[in-house]
Amino acid sequence: MWTNNLLYLAFFMQVIFISWYMPRVLIEQSKKTLDKHPEKQYPKLYPISRDAIDMGINNFKNINRVILLIGIYIIAFGAYSQSEEMLNVDSSAILIGFFLLQYVPFMIMEFTGFKFLKLMRLANKQSIRKADLKPRKLINYFAPLYLSILIISNLVFIGVVEYFVRHPFEHFGGYFNLVGLVFIDVFMFSIIAWNIYGKTKNPHLSTKDQTVQIEKIVKVSVLTIMMVSVFVTLELIMSATGTRYLMDTLMSVYFLLLAFIGMSAYRLDNLNFEVYRES
Repeated sequence: MWTNNLLYLAFFMQVIFISWYMPRVLIEQSKKTLDKHPEKQYPKLYPISRDAIDMGINNFKNINRVILLIGIYIIAFGAYSQSEEMLNVDSSAILIGFFLLQYVPFMIMEFTGFKFLKLMRLANKQSIRKADLKPRKLINYFAPLYLSILIISNLVFIGVVEYFVRHPFEHFGGYFNLVGLVFIDVFMFSIIAWNIYGKTKNPHLSTKDQTVQIEKIVKVSVLTIMMVSVFVTLELIMSATGTRYLMDTLMSVYFLLLAFIGMSAYRLDNLNFEVYRES
């Protein structure tokens, strides 16, 4: 019973943080930024009208409210039914499915952001482009701390896999466990490389602000790789020690921490908005 209580506590924190706190902070930040930089004084910031932007913000808020209510319903159902599994089905499936559902409004926001930047590029009539002559190298965006985290987290997981190869437990997948980590590493480094070497997404950002944005993406990507490494390492250890009954709770905490790490990518307080001011 105590494991169920622990699971629902972790799930409650996941629901509140991702579907209430994060949207609230992002919405307040967006509205504060727009209010501080009105359309008349900062026309380059508005490839679409303020009303259209506000409508998108409200849609984001409403979708998150619906998801929040679904999460609260899952918790209430568990408290009422006292079942060992969420909604009387597999708890792991519910946790994964609900996290993906929580991610939907943020995916919509990202997709809308890409369209927003595309319109911004189309509206940009600057004839003379300022180019940074300093070549951009991948290593330049990696602080020593994050590079150390990346290397250590990968080595720890590889070491754990190697240990269990020599001392296997039932249903252990051997070196096949490394495939998932390799995929995550390649995927995250592809995102980083695309942001460094790809076409400039925002035509108005200075080289300094572009660097700040890329450094944030590198930070989030490295910490995500670290979280994946820690999660799969603990999963192997739990499987070997017979404590997989705590896996669902760990998964919910893992989703919560992923969201916490990802939230840092949305900060706008260190950007120079004067580049959007009317010339």
